[in-house]
Amino acid sequence: MYQEIFSTANLVFGIVFALALVLLIPIIIAWGSAFTKGKRFPDAKQKHKFAILIPARNESKVVENLLQSIQAQDYDKQYFTSYVIVESTSDPTCEIVKKYPNTEIVVRQHLEKVGKGAALDEAWQEIKNKGLEYEAYVIIDADNTIAEDFMTEMNKAYDAGYDICVGSYHSKEWNKSWVANCSSMTFSLVHTFHNKYRSKIKHNVLINGTGLYIASRVLEQVGGYKFQTLTEDYELSLYSVLHNLNTIYNEYAVYYDTPPTNMRTSWTQRVRWITGHNQADKMYNRKLYSKAFKGDRPYNTLDFKLSILSIAVMAVVVIVYILFMLILGIVAGVNGALIWRKIMAAAFFALAATYLVFVLISTIVLIAERKNINIKFTSALTTVLLNPVFLASWMPIFIQGATTKDKTWHPVERE
Repeated sequence: MYQEIFSTANLVFGIVFALALVLLIPIIIAWGSAFTKGKRFPDAKQKHKFAILIPARNESKVVENLLQSIQAQDYDKQYFTSYVIVESTSDPTCEIVKKYPNTEIVVRQHLEKVGKGAALDEAWQEIKNKGLEYEAYVIIDADNTIAEDFMTEMNKAYDAGYDICVGSYHSKEWNKSWVANCSSMTFSLVHTFHNKYRSKIKHNVLINGTGLYIASRVLEQVGGYKFQTLTEDYELSLYSVLHNLNTIYNEYAVYYDTPPTNMRTSWTQRVRWITGHNQADKMYNRKLYSKAFKGDRPYNTLDFKLSILSIAVMAVVVIVYILFMLILGIVAGVNGALIWRKIMAAAFFALAATYLVFVLISTIVLIAERKNINIKFTSALTTVLLNPVFLASWMPIFIQGATTKDKTWHPVERE
């Protein structure tokens, strides 16, 4: 009996695995773009006016580095103004901001509205109420810094007509810890292995919540920054697909971010991401799938959704197989069936093969990003060996994020 169950399970798994692999083909093709140069924008015909929005609740420890990098921009200073968003005039950030020209403080008045999206919306409303006009709004987190030509590159993208442009993520924390390295590799997968390809085929990119601009015409159309879920950037991504916004990834608009350096902080952050993704999916999925089958640009819409789903399907297939074989092997062993060793061997072989595949993927990511990172060999080795563990942690995080009743926004503590 156990032999028959074992054989049938392998047959079914083989068929389902093959189908899941077919779904992954577009992603495998897309990964080839990671080793090519990204789109170079032509020099802008004119300089456009930007407002830089910086959510900075209790960020006095880190915000000055960002303000210094903004002052060091090679873009003409008369064409941008920075707005640092705080919740109280007693925040030490206010004193820091006073040292920098062309930089204003926005003190929030509606603190009952919690979250980054609410802070951005309130800043936009205040700027509009003052009668100030900007062509686009750049969003940068307070713990970031930007390369000296960041604004010049953003201006090129805006001059080319794009509604939203996402900059290129670079980590500040390579070699700090294996968690920081693995967190950084997650963003590399999003930008270098996903957004670069989508830009090449003129599909909507996945928007990260920092290092980007949004054209004023988009916010005017929406009536402000009305993306208020826990992952307002993912919500904006779905909105851009649904409304055919022209989005692009610019790998030459470089910003530097600070990933979590310990698992506790990373775990908290990722639970928030999953919770926010679920919020946004509930709001947009039905409309997006309807657009995919009845509206225009159907492949763009389906590709955007299925690119994430295909990876999830493959992960579920492998995990279910391993768990099924482990349970079957234990039951067979308890009942004295000699085949239990063969069943358990199959489970551990699948587990080992999955681990090695993730090690290979991690190695490929580091090779593709080698020009953008300064990682020591020992740190790289530790990262590729432990990244499968980091990726596996997404499973309990997904369950926690999908089942939690806490939908409030909690800031991630600075380390």
